[in-house]
Amino acid sequence: MTRQEIEAAIASGTKPNLNGQHLEGLDLSGLDLSRIDFGYANLEGTKLAGANLENAIFWSATARHADFGRARLRGANLGTGDFSGSNFHDADLGSADLLGATLDGADLRGADLRGANLQNAIIGNAAHDATTRWPDGFAP
Repeated sequence: MTRQEIEAAIASGTKPNLNGQHLEGLDLSGLDLSRIDFGYANLEGTKLAGANLENAIFWSATARHADFGRARLRGANLGTGDFSGSNFHDADLGSADLLGATLDGADLRGADLRGANLQNAIIGNAAHDATTRWPDGFAP
């Protein structure tokens, strides 16, 4: 699918089902993709900066080196997905489910993870700083 096809579906009032789709390298920055199913999709290198991804499903998606900078992922399900090397700089991941997600080498500087489920998430080598907001009781 192309950005134009996704935009056309959204404009017509239909949320496209992107489950299992090959979307690698697409620029979907700034779009309202809330509640869309990206489960099992290949999003490697995809640009989703500034997108509204609230309550979207990324279950078991491959999104290595994707750009989620400043994206709104509140309530999204990223469980068991591979987000290695992805950019989440200043992203809102509040109340997101990252159960078993791989964030190895991801940029979490400025990310808001308050209320997120990080159980069994792999966060090794992730960049974070004093502006990263973690769930209560979580120590990176």
